[in-house]
Amino acid sequence: MNKNALFITFLVLFFVSIGGGLFLSIKMHELGLGNRISRQTNKHYFNDNFIVYGVDNRGTPFLAEIYLQRSQKDTGEFAHFYRVGVYSNGKFSESEQQKTMPKPEIQPFTFLDSFKTSFGADFSAKQTFVIDFTVDSISYSLATDIFNGDFIVRNDPDYMKHVSFANGTLAREKEIIPVSIAYLGTYAEDSNKYIYFDGFYQLQSTAHLLVLWDEAKNVYLIDKSRVKSTHQFYKSHTWVLNKSADGYLQKAFTAGLSYNESEEYPTKWIITLPTLQNATLSLETDFLNDTAWGYTTGTINDNAGIRKISGYSLLTYY
Repeated sequence: MNKNALFITFLVLFFVSIGGGLFLSIKMHELGLGNRISRQTNKHYFNDNFIVYGVDNRGTPFLAEIYLQRSQKDTGEFAHFYRVGVYSNGKFSESEQQKTMPKPEIQPFTFLDSFKTSFGADFSAKQTFVIDFTVDSISYSLATDIFNGDFIVRNDPDYMKHVSFANGTLAREKEIIPVSIAYLGTYAEDSNKYIYFDGFYQLQSTAHLLVLWDEAKNVYLIDKSRVKSTHQFYKSHTWVLNKSADGYLQKAFTAGLSYNESEEYPTKWIITLPTLQNATLSLETDFLNDTAWGYTTGTINDNAGIRKISGYSLLTYY
């Protein structure tokens, strides 16, 4: 091969290598991989939260929250914080525990006897759960129907929040209770940036979360936070999710909320949802044992008429 042929071959290989590298760089940028690789912080955060509501065979309301948080502390070190609260027969019971484990996958310990989940074979968002737990020596087994991934609340590869609703059954000793379930899932690649960010404990925030089911089997999730500080990342916000009994989904970003602010845990509430059938909710909450969460009952009055409504309330001060 003469010198000219060698030089031409070198040029071809050079530009192919440059072009290939440029193509790879472009594709990594499109997929977000270039930035994600540089942002690894060993601070991954996972949270699976289940709110369960039903009425037992005696007509007594049952309410439970199963909260399963995992937060990475270092490579191969995850702090698992699990909590369960149960409201049954007018009595409140609670159990919580923390344990360090090498992986973020949910593992049985303390009150959590077993945790199983299955995904749809069609690679869709379909997911089911079977969760066994024990509180005050009473054994429960929650079996969900299919969650279909109803709502994406935050859609970012580094910070994802989703909410879905389904029915299911709760076995309490020998009794089977039909239940409605809300599943709230959160993932953050960097908990220092998205969860426990600088200034989190100085937000001066009052946060309300309500998950309520009416007697027609419609469900409403209301998240409203009022933030007094001027933090750039976390501001006052309102979002409402509504899933009808026949599966119709709606979102709203406006809600009026009034209550006696002189009470730390107010008992009476009025919530207006002008863009969701012009609904007005008149509510009373029993904050259980002066804790942040409680059992809520009342009525909803909208374009379809007046119905009873009940479920879960959480009031948090940051």
